[in-house]
Amino acid sequence: MRLPLLPYPYYLLRELTDIAPKQQVVDRLNRLLESQFKDLRAGFEAEGATHREHNINTNFDGIEISGSYDQATRTAINIVAQELFDEGLIEPRGASRFSSLLRIADPTDRLITLQQKPDRIDWVTEQISQDEFAAFSDWEPLLERVATPSDDWVPLFERTEQRISDGMASPVRGRMSIAMTILFVAPKKARKPKPEVLDDLLDDWVNLYRSELPQFGMNKNAPDFQTLPFPLVQVSTRSFRGSRPHAIAAVQPSLAKLLGLERDQSDYFGLRFGEELVARSTEWQEGYDQGRRRHLPISFGFLLEMKRSFLQEWTETSGLRLWMRVNAERSITQYREESQMDWDEQAGVVEMKF
Repeated sequence: MRLPLLPYPYYLLRELTDIAPKQQVVDRLNRLLESQFKDLRAGFEAEGATHREHNINTNFDGIEISGSYDQATRTAINIVAQELFDEGLIEPRGASRFSSLLRIADPTDRLITLQQKPDRIDWVTEQISQDEFAAFSDWEPLLERVATPSDDWVPLFERTEQRISDGMASPVRGRMSIAMTILFVAPKKARKPKPEVLDDLLDDWVNLYRSELPQFGMNKNAPDFQTLPFPLVQVSTRSFRGSRPHAIAAVQPSLAKLLGLERDQSDYFGLRFGEELVARSTEWQEGYDQGRRRHLPISFGFLLEMKRSFLQEWTETSGLRLWMRVNAERSITQYREESQMDWDEQAGVVEMKF
């Protein structure tokens, strides 16, 4: 009989069996759960009753309250992973990748003050029709905006989830966009890189805490900018408790060391050159939607920036140019649960202009 699990524990089980002997995982997991529940199917059905009683069913609400069976399965998966690692049945690299999936929250969350959305961040427009929005007819103007920052700060990394008019009675039908930009440096004579080439060069971690991400890779050698494009940041996706993935980023520690930058004590991702702040982060969020997506913010995002004058002086004196990797996904249907919407995607690379 297939072990009854909710979606996220089932995802964890599939990931664990990718790095450990499948039968060992299943047998141990069954043993642990059967020590708490005489009938696993009955435990799973009781879990369903908990969800039906406590969770708001609006089709757009992402909040889920778990019961004792779900909590037991997550705990059991954690124990099994630890046992198999201690017995040498999981390699350290695999254990490192899997262990981050078991994290349920970032302890630094309570220390962060969320800001209002910066005005220059805009990935969803009301100025075009729905058909034009779905067809990305405004793609070139978007790239031009990304390539020409409007103030003294240049984005190194941005990840935005933005919605407008997410209401049934709105005169503009609901629209949503998920956008990510990442800045790369390359030799001045190099050709324009392809998006997939830049993607392969990026370190992408999972569920690192804010306090950890700037430290990862501290022992890497100094980057060589004269051969391949180099990402100025390293990224960690965020999917605590199985929530929709988000992302944060920090300046590559080897780059920070090369440029003589030091940590800024007021910002987990901030950097100073002497007394001057040259890198800063902004975590922002708009109000909560009390309509179809109760308990979820309408829009939110993370932005990491570097002082324009500092970045410009370094790249010009080093004979380098900057390329921004841009990716945007858009909902092209309305009035469904977001996971059931149809989506389209655009990707590109644009040279930064000072």
